[in-house]
Amino acid sequence: MWADYSWTANPARLIWHGLSIRENWETFFGAVSLLDKETFTTVNGFPNCYWGWGPEDLELSHRLRIRGFKMERRDGTYIPLPHKHAGFSAPQVWNEVGRRTNELFRTREPNFATLIEQDGVNTLKFQLREKKPLALLSTPALPNVFHYIVDLGEPEPGAL
Repeated sequence: MWADYSWTANPARLIWHGLSIRENWETFFGAVSLLDKETFTTVNGFPNCYWGWGPEDLELSHRLRIRGFKMERRDGTYIPLPHKHAGFSAPQVWNEVGRRTNELFRTREPNFATLIEQDGVNTLKFQLREKKPLALLSTPALPNVFHYIVDLGEPEPGAL
């Protein structure tokens, strides 16, 4: 809905209002966030091991802290796009996928510093299915901005 999307040298959490899950507001970095390509590359992006509704954004926040980034918190609000919340069977109640992905997070947590180089953008496997110019609403396509459709395949055994 509204947020300050201006450039920043620090990773920034852009929203506070509209998030329905309970998180530690002092440390949570997810939902809607802003970071530049250099920062994302420095932390090797998101881990690839979580499938379903997982704590990939929580692990990203740890990667940022491990690499010494200070995170900004900006005021803003949003309305999430409708999507299936795989991981919850009811508000604040994990389903089987949610329990497994959060258990995986807990087992990885002591090794996050090592895992940064072992699991992320540098190990991402995908197949490009479609690349098309991006047009927003009734505007013409934006120059040098594209919508990519990729196939990530299936989770590796034991990833769930």
